[in-house]
Amino acid sequence: MPKPPDGDHRFRFSDQTVARLRPAAKRSYYSDAERRGLLLTVHPSGRKVFSLYRKLNGRPERILLGPFPELDVQHARAQAAAINESLARGETSIEIQKLTCGELFVAYI
Repeated sequence: MPKPPDGDHRFRFSDQTVARLRPAAKRSYYSDAERRGLLLTVHPSGRKVFSLYRKLNGRPERILLGPFPELDVQHARAQAAAINESLARGETSIEIQKLTCGELFVAYI
């Protein structure tokens, strides 16, 4: 099982590597090497949350996907892919945030 090297905040997410990440004194951000824009935030409390980080019209935006482990890596990647596809079609983030998880999954399939 691969684990993120010390100080490396970009690696291929797996449920095991994400579960092993430990909280620090301040928020830590990790990027998935497999899915563009997929971000994991580890809070000092130990809470882990997936989001999609993209620049839209030159402005950075973070779209909340859900907490780990309720949302596993595979489903987080699927949601990120569906949102990336929606963005490629020209939909705005406001339109995207109105989609439910089921709608995102159907869009991804």
